[in-house]
Amino acid sequence: MAHMARIAENDRSGNSWFCIFSNTCLVDRLCLGVGIRCALLILLSIFFNQTSFLDMATKETKWYCLRVVSNKERKIKERLDLELDRNGWRNLVPNIIVPTEKVYKIRNGKKVIQERTLTPGYILVEAFIKSTPTGLKSTLDANVIQAITSIKDVIHFLGDKNPIPMRDHEVKRILTKVDESTETGESLADPFYVGEEVKVIDGLFKDFIGAIKDVNEDKKKLIIITKVFGRETEVELNFMQVEKQS
Repeated sequence: MAHMARIAENDRSGNSWFCIFSNTCLVDRLCLGVGIRCALLILLSIFFNQTSFLDMATKETKWYCLRVVSNKERKIKERLDLELDRNGWRNLVPNIIVPTEKVYKIRNGKKVIQERTLTPGYILVEAFIKSTPTGLKSTLDANVIQAITSIKDVIHFLGDKNPIPMRDHEVKRILTKVDESTETGESLADPFYVGEEVKVIDGLFKDFIGAIKDVNEDKKKLIIITKVFGRETEVELNFMQVEKQS
């Protein structure tokens, strides 16, 4: 009986060890399966990210000129931005700008600041283009062209249904002027010129009329020659102290 009991005990012990071994193998297999899945996911992620990166590396942007109704450029830009966002086309057309510069006019001795459009009747559209296998550049997406040109007060792209990219030096010139206006501040909308007649509207020589001898844009000052007691006299004034003769 004792012998049988030991056999039974050994048998139970053997089953126990077998169960533990089986469970351990099952866990290992599960871990292995999860590990393989994770590795595959990582590899796929790397592949697609590299593909996306390489795809973007083959792309570049070009600027296009969009003809619109004058004096409505800003409102049209708002409509275009809404349309691009609604259709999820920002990956195709990242930027639309109305090039402007800050200017000021002098009215009744007061400085009135305004924003002046550098390209009246035109809006600049930046879009991605992609190299084709032949090395040529594909044009703008036909659906994007159709959507943009169907917006109210938009006339057409330069090149109509086959938009022609602007030359790089043209884009650089316009964007540089926009940047300069941002950095240096507003400039006089209607500049003063040597020889031009102006009227003094402030200071000791108020109501005197004189001809401009020199203009200093940096200091916003000018020198005029006016008659004081019948003699020509040079007077230095700032831009705010004079106005152009109509």
